[in-house]
Amino acid sequence: MKNCSKLKLFSLSSTLVLLTACGGSGGSSSTENELGGIWTGTVTLTDTTELGAIGLASEAGKIFFLSGGDLSIGNVATSGTNFTGSLIEYYADGGNSASGSISGTFAARTSLTGSATFNSVQTSTFSFNYESIHERDSSFATISGTYSLTDGGYTETYTVDADGLITGSDTDGCVFNGQISLPDTNYNIYGVNITASNCGDANGVYSGLAALVDDTTTNDTLIIGAKGTNYAIAGSIPRT
Repeated sequence: MKNCSKLKLFSLSSTLVLLTACGGSGGSSSTENELGGIWTGTVTLTDTTELGAIGLASEAGKIFFLSGGDLSIGNVATSGTNFTGSLIEYYADGGNSASGSISGTFAARTSLTGSATFNSVQTSTFSFNYESIHERDSSFATISGTYSLTDGGYTETYTVDADGLITGSDTDGCVFNGQISLPDTNYNIYGVNITASNCGDANGVYSGLAALVDDTTTNDTLIIGAKGTNYAIAGSIPRT
């Protein structure tokens, strides 16, 4: 993952990608909200380009969205049927990150629409529908297993044990260790903390969200979005 190669994403394509960020900061206080869910839909750029996208939102207000190979990650809060939030966007092509915000309206467990603004300019609108797989229970037993994918000459493998501990490595020499957490066992949203070592300037701690989704069978694919200081890990990887 050192080379920040633009690999595939769930529903858009297939694996994890290490995204680079060269600036920006983000975060806001997270508030219990009704925006929690697994969401799929489209992001429409100002040039009318439409991108398929998938997003995760925890019950505590942490979010991430994957679209067109890029990752937006941050926090949201709700008021009635409105939501607002802060984001950092990481780019798969290695460009600088950007700090921004989102706002819009939603129907709990149904749909959400809104827009994103970066550098005081609206850059996109989006429309998402709720996926009921969010309502599956989460547990260490459910997520435990080995996840691996080979793309050309590159392979990455992660193993989650019965206590939620993560170990992994890739063919670039990166080594991964971390921990899965269970923010709310009533929902299919997991917390993730991963430490990367032997990975050059991508070394460090990455934190974010994950969920189990279905490709050909139930819970056969792990989707993840986690941000570090200068990079972010995002995408999906199948269970072996």
